[in-house]
Amino acid sequence: MSNNDGPKAKAEPINRNDAFWLTDLYPDASALFRHQQASLADISKNCLVILDANVLLWPFELGAASVEDIAKVYKKLAGEGRLLVPGQAAREFYKHRSRKVAALTEVIDGAITRAKRPPLDSDIPLLSNDADYIAAKKFNAQIVNAGKGMAKRLAAASQKLKDEIGSDRVSLIYRNVLSDCVIEIPDGAEERKAIIDEAEKRARLHIAPGYKDQHKEDGGLGDLIIWMTILQVGRERKLDCIFVSNEEKADWWVKSRGAFQPRPELIEEYRRNTEGRSIHFLPLSALLANFEAAQETVSEVQKLEEVRRDNDQPNADGATKILSNFQEDFLRRRNRIALIRQELRLIEERMYETRSRIDSEDIADQSEWDALNDLKNNHAFLSDQLKMEERNNENIMSGVRYIKGRRATF
Repeated sequence: MSNNDGPKAKAEPINRNDAFWLTDLYPDASALFRHQQASLADISKNCLVILDANVLLWPFELGAASVEDIAKVYKKLAGEGRLLVPGQAAREFYKHRSRKVAALTEVIDGAITRAKRPPLDSDIPLLSNDADYIAAKKFNAQIVNAGKGMAKRLAAASQKLKDEIGSDRVSLIYRNVLSDCVIEIPDGAEERKAIIDEAEKRARLHIAPGYKDQHKEDGGLGDLIIWMTILQVGRERKLDCIFVSNEEKADWWVKSRGAFQPRPELIEEYRRNTEGRSIHFLPLSALLANFEAAQETVSEVQKLEEVRRDNDQPNADGATKILSNFQEDFLRRRNRIALIRQELRLIEERMYETRSRIDSEDIADQSEWDALNDLKNNHAFLSDQLKMEERNNENIMSGVRYIKGRRATF
């Protein structure tokens, strides 16, 4: 008897529940050839639009004008009865909202600390009679005064954020627009057991969505609950769908240097549950572009998506760490730009008021002229700061694009 004829290791028993998993996943094989995915242009006028939790949180990182634009798009869709928010997405938004607001106050508090620091923080007696040094000290005093005014305004803005529990501008928009858009799936004991059983099966077989999130406290149920909510409303209304999410995990997308296409089993599962309808997955920027938001808003969201996307890309040569640093710097500077613009608007209002008082008086008090000159100097200083921060952010984005180009060569 040859060595190869000895006893063989016992094969693993077949799991009868999973043996025909591919047939269960695609029960109608001929439909895989027949179904033609409807284009985004064809479905946009009548489709459902469903928002993921991460999309609900993004406006906290955008400018006020962009937030208003997003509100207009949401309000229009909600008025047409097409905008929906899964209950699970609303709960996840509520869970993480305070963290987003806290991050904003941390940025403001850091800016307050920096605003209080004089550029020239120690005296140089040897230069006390030097003309350039004397002029520099005058500029230093002006900067200190501007910093005090800026710190005072920032402190007030920070306090408002801390006091506005659930009443920040993003939450107020959602309260007015999304309150009637929330949809739920049945939540009895039997339904919960069925969801857990389904999640365990999908995790075993790597069926989207949720199997990549088993490490989370809910075992990955969150994404599955959102998906089951989408399927439920699709079954009920028999409409095409746009699912808006900035999630790019492999259990939602086929990956190729980032998100490439939605996983085919998700497209097929939606088709099967809706009598042949199509579903598209879009990031927030694409939704806004599709529903004609301002180009400035689309561009701002795209930049944020680009930074986030690159930060999530794994790379053995250390590029991920560099991109993470770029992201932090980009977001910090962008928030600082927004704060400087706000302070400039306030100074411009005070300049207008002061000038109006001067023009209304026959002989203006010298203190009014001094106040106006101080405001002009502060405005000039902050304008220079704004230009510098904007240039820095453009340089950051150039760095991101450079690293992306380098990655593409490997």
